[in-house]
Amino acid sequence: SGLHLKMVSRGCLLLLLLCSLSNLGYAQFHPLCGLQDYNTSVLKAKYWKVDIQKHTTLTQLTCPGWESGNKNCTVYFSFCQPLPNKTSTASENVQEASACNHYKAFGLNASMCTVIDGNLTSPKPYGAYSPALNPFIKGDPIDGQRTFLANYSEGGKFFGCTGMNTEVTFLCDSNADWTQRIAVNGIADVTPYLESAERNPIIVHPCMYLMKFRYIGACPSCSLTGYDTSVLKKKFWKVDIQKSKIPLSSFSCPGYVKGDTTCTLYFSFCQSLPNITTVADLKEASSCNQYSGYNSSASICAVINSNINSPKLYATYNASQVPFKEEKPIDGKTAFFTSYRENEFMVGNCKEIKTLITFLCDSTANWNERIVVNDVADATPYLNDAILDNLASPCLYILEFRYSGACGPVPIVAPTSSPAGIDPGWILIIIFICVVILYLAVGSIVNVALGKRTPTEIFPNYSLWIKFILLIVDGFRFSLNAITCFQCAKFSKGPTKYEEL
Repeated sequence: SGLHLKMVSRGCLLLLLLCSLSNLGYAQFHPLCGLQDYNTSVLKAKYWKVDIQKHTTLTQLTCPGWESGNKNCTVYFSFCQPLPNKTSTASENVQEASACNHYKAFGLNASMCTVIDGNLTSPKPYGAYSPALNPFIKGDPIDGQRTFLANYSEGGKFFGCTGMNTEVTFLCDSNADWTQRIAVNGIADVTPYLESAERNPIIVHPCMYLMKFRYIGACPSCSLTGYDTSVLKKKFWKVDIQKSKIPLSSFSCPGYVKGDTTCTLYFSFCQSLPNITTVADLKEASSCNQYSGYNSSASICAVINSNINSPKLYATYNASQVPFKEEKPIDGKTAFFTSYRENEFMVGNCKEIKTLITFLCDSTANWNERIVVNDVADATPYLNDAILDNLASPCLYILEFRYSGACGPVPIVAPTSSPAGIDPGWILIIIFICVVILYLAVGSIVNVALGKRTPTEIFPNYSLWIKFILLIVDGFRFSLNAITCFQCAKFSKGPTKYEEL
């Protein structure tokens, strides 16, 4: 009937509005280009290229589409956007990057394209851009290093492959800062950070091209949500155990022997200690990195009796390790900690030592006020405890500091001016009101067009809504009578004994 048709059409309209809102919310709160806990913002800000011939020998495996005699193989790629689509008037490198999107056999959404020997008429597409897919996913650790991946699909057909997919792996390397690469016409060369590039030697369909890069964005962020760690990572730090309230011993200073009078610990966060010998004040802080028996990435180093020729390495810097973690409150005070992986350390019965530094909330312990001499600041006044647990396996060296930045977590307040701050309940109410107004307006216009003139005739489905309201009133009346036992009097006049029935 006409009534049913109207109700179905209006229901569909409401469903369409709700679906539109859902899609809007998804696009706003679930961006399709990114990966939590990893920095991908740099990757999607530019176009990139690598020259395979500058990294390895050109073959059909390292450069799919290569033929004997070819000398150059340049791979252009982008993330979360297609490569450029410029005309012949563009610069040379932009023309090459645009080659796949100009080639008639392909579409206009190439995001990984290879140009061999500068031949713009025969590019090799290794992958396409899809706005509906997030290319980034978390990867498995490789040699203890954090990784994440970017996937490309729907590449071209060549070298016996029905199609080409590409998987790019990013390995944590704090020195591989892609932001430092100079972009020429929006294209930056990251060949120095290429670890490997090779097609899977087993022919599968589609074929898989595998690339690995070193990238600082694959390393964990040097921060902890709700706590202030910015001061810690800006400087190098030291504590003089003999100047603290803690007695100097082999427990407070692993490596100490009877007769030693001083023990200075140098430590750093999210970076290794310095490796500088030309500055007198940094010689001690650099001693572990200068000592031939250690590597050059020390992050906790002890110098006893100022003997820089025999430092004690407690921990090394590992860029792939998450630096800070939240701790359970200690004596009612908030805290966080950082731990360092085990290092070989022969002292007493210890063959390995692991270091744990805990920061305990104290609003008066402002590390930012410590005087810095050649990038080294003294945190001795804030040292609460330093002790070696030599019964643990590995041995555990624990340092506890008071620190104002541990007074958290700091509440994160969402911006009230942003649409994201509107409560979902209010959004539904606004939608409902809009739908009601639209229903009344469209229904009234239709009824007027059908020749109806009185208010009750113009109002959409007037009789239906009157009956609906009367049913609601009747429902309330029945519920009220049941609650107040209004009908009890009728039943009280009936038989009250079983024999009377």
